[in-house]
Amino acid sequence: MKKDEALTKPIYILLCLIVIVTIVIVVNIERKNNKVDNKNYIDNSVIILDDSNRYLTITSALNKYNTSIKYEEKEELLLMLDKIYVKENKIDSENVLDKIDTFESNFIINVREVYQVRTYNNIYIYYVKAKLLETNYNSLVDRYIRDVYYKVTINENTIAFAIAPLEEKDYISKIGEKDERK
Repeated sequence: MKKDEALTKPIYILLCLIVIVTIVIVVNIERKNNKVDNKNYIDNSVIILDDSNRYLTITSALNKYNTSIKYEEKEELLLMLDKIYVKENKIDSENVLDKIDTFESNFIINVREVYQVRTYNNIYIYYVKAKLLETNYNSLVDRYIRDVYYKVTINENTIAFAIAPLEEKDYISKIGEKDERK
């Protein structure tokens, strides 16, 4: 019996080694496949947004931003503004309301079109064209003021967002002349 036991131990050890090597190979193949998949998403191509959930997320972020403007919530605005935009425009809590577009009356943002760029690690950049409307609670019709443009960056891992106001020319250059008026 000792001879049989001596033969079965190496067989068990050999089987365990084969299983471990197989697992290591499968894990490495999966890692390589995931890296290839991620590279496919980092193409920076600009596409029109067709996901209603993301559309609502962007609309909600812009409404929060505009509510903070309306109530002059300086610290809240600084947290929402894109850090690069803040740095480039030398914005701080004292001058934030002077450096961004503010409005005198009640207004709402009506998002009209959104273009999406997926960058890396589930971070998306959205280029937004919206209509700025003045609301009058005594009237059924909101008064059109003008078009407004934003860059909204959303990290889908943390659900954090950052907003940077854009000029129309910057918006058009980012989406590649896809403006509906052309």
